[in-house]
Amino acid sequence: MPYDENDPWSLEGEGGGLKDDFDGKIVDASFGRTQYNEGKTTVLTLTVLPTEPGASALSLFYPLGPGWETYDGGKTVVHPDRKVAFNANTGIGELLRRVLRGTENRMPQAKMIIQTRGKDVGPRAANIWEGLIFHWNVDRQEKTFKDNGSGEMVTRTVTRTYPSAFVGVADAEEPQDSSETIVSAGHTVVLASSIAGQVRKLALTKPDHKSFVDAVIAVPGALGNDELVAVLPDESFYAGLRP
Repeated sequence: MPYDENDPWSLEGEGGGLKDDFDGKIVDASFGRTQYNEGKTTVLTLTVLPTEPGASALSLFYPLGPGWETYDGGKTVVHPDRKVAFNANTGIGELLRRVLRGTENRMPQAKMIIQTRGKDVGPRAANIWEGLIFHWNVDRQEKTFKDNGSGEMVTRTVTRTYPSAFVGVADAEEPQDSSETIVSAGHTVVLASSIAGQVRKLALTKPDHKSFVDAVIAVPGALGNDELVAVLPDESFYAGLRP
């Protein structure tokens, strides 16, 4: 049984002492050196607030690997070798893999959101994660890596909390107005009229599918509609709204 801080019959320390199997909203994200690994490693810190009443926020740490540093108060990171991508074997690499390569549990929608938010610097910007709500589970993996002190290869069990399903975006509720149905290329989407009007206008004014998607995502309330989020990646939806 996973440890539950709100359950007096739960045992703290059991299962690694990490909260498991819960929905939680990312309320803050930043890069920096923390108490993790005695401050020797730059990490992405996600502050996650479980959705159940009375729960306390959790700090989840995802190491970036050697060389990465932040010089703007944790907003972004850079590498001295001018790397732009993270190593797949790091904590942040595994975090990204679960979201970017996930094909189920609405992960493709989460992928589209973070890639749109990070279109300029990619995942090297921490705020691409803020406001996203995931279902989280504890994962244990055997990892082999070089010990920084001895230089020898060691194998250890690494326990971290990763997202297993995308729930939605915080504060993305639709405005309370009349609804309108958009039918395009075999897709049927019911939207608040104020959003539907903007979607139609953007389809006419944006020159390509990518710029259309970027603009729609920026419309307040648009990401709160699951039907719209599901069809946005399909270029035929965009094409069908154009003359």
